[in-house]
Amino acid sequence: MEIVTLDGYKPMHSGEEYLGVIRAAKASNPTPFQSGYRVKTGAMTASGKIVSGGNYEYGLTRANHGEQSVLVGAQNQYPGDLVTIMGFSADEFSGRVPRHCGNCRDNIIAAAHPDMETIAGTLEKVLVLPFKQTYTREDEDFERTYALNADELEMTSKLSDYVNLTSNPYSTQEDAGERVYAAGIAFGGSEWIHGLFLPDVAYWAANPIQAATIKWQGAVRDKRDQNIETLVVVLGPKASVPYVDRQHFMEFLDLYAKTNNVPVLLARQKPVGEPGWDYFKTTSQEWLPYPFTPSVLMNDQELAAEREIRQKQLGIFYTPDPDPNLQEQ
Repeated sequence: MEIVTLDGYKPMHSGEEYLGVIRAAKASNPTPFQSGYRVKTGAMTASGKIVSGGNYEYGLTRANHGEQSVLVGAQNQYPGDLVTIMGFSADEFSGRVPRHCGNCRDNIIAAAHPDMETIAGTLEKVLVLPFKQTYTREDEDFERTYALNADELEMTSKLSDYVNLTSNPYSTQEDAGERVYAAGIAFGGSEWIHGLFLPDVAYWAANPIQAATIKWQGAVRDKRDQNIETLVVVLGPKASVPYVDRQHFMEFLDLYAKTNNVPVLLARQKPVGEPGWDYFKTTSQEWLPYPFTPSVLMNDQELAAEREIRQKQLGIFYTPDPDPNLQEQ
């Protein structure tokens, strides 16, 4: 088996081990009866056990994803034996970086080995990537800032009040209140809207960024030039924005904004007993590397058509930017 890597990465396993994972992926039986998007997935645990899985769809565009399937399979069959390789089979080798969605990144972080590798390819050739370095970004990866403008200060102040009022009654963790966050979207030149964590007993919570994007769709109906300008997130001392909510924001930008790369400000409360905040600045694209979003699944024409449909549904319209190549007469 030929092994391909990026950026000089040195694979941690043998060709035979990667081959076993790809074989398991090829043997899986996904049921994507709505999307038609088949995710054939395999995995190997630290002790060498092999697991197969796939995406299994249900309800109205709901699914257990391929990554979730193999993680749950490994946890049930081999408790404590963490997944060290996760792989996707393909009919042809493309060399493209596979796209874990945000939800699956959260699952992998919670349940797989910290040094898990992601692979993709055929029985003859695979691309091997280190999951953590390729797909995750946290505070320490971003620019620390010490000065906020007046709008950012106002938003962080109000959002911090919301964080302090947010509870999670369905968590048994003693520090659950320190793990919540709130989000605000600045748009239209001078407006902003917030979103809060909305837990539910079935553990299908609405996350703050997702909640803010839904509220935005109601607020901008039949208005023009309501472009998304900045995302501000205020986090409790132990909070981390799950990758599924980062994906909510990227998909939202793909469909409704002028660009899918906007500034993101993260404001984190210092640990209990310590006054003050830590501030970090990043962008939506840096915050979620290699996203799984409409711009990845669709070509330019398909994405433009879907954007037009979504924006017409809301009755919003963007004034085209001036053409810099046109000269005044």
